[in-house]
Amino acid sequence: MTYLLIFILQVVFNVLKVWEIQLSVTKNQKKLLLNSVIISSVTLIASYYSLDELFSGNWVVIPIYVFGSVTGKYIALNYKEIVDYNGIYRNESNGRNIKTTRANARRIKPKI
Repeated sequence: MTYLLIFILQVVFNVLKVWEIQLSVTKNQKKLLLNSVIISSVTLIASYYSLDELFSGNWVVIPIYVFGSVTGKYIALNYKEIVDYNGIYRNESNGRNIKTTRANARRIKPKI
């Protein structure tokens, strides 16, 4: 049960970190601050359970922690529609995906 919790927390942490970068580009302060609070909470909980298992001599938690991180990053980068709350990856004028840069992020109207 603890392994599953650690895995899920690491996935959530990495998805939120990618979303934090997106929010920084769009300069959405309210969502960015809320996201930071959630990231801190998830990190604290994941660290507690991971270190508790590690200090009790359970070394299996290390690959689970790393695999959760890699899985979360993969989900966040390959399934942008999951974490794309502001619509910064979709150009509303023609509906096709575009590469997001600072210049493009300023031109695209975020969905609210």
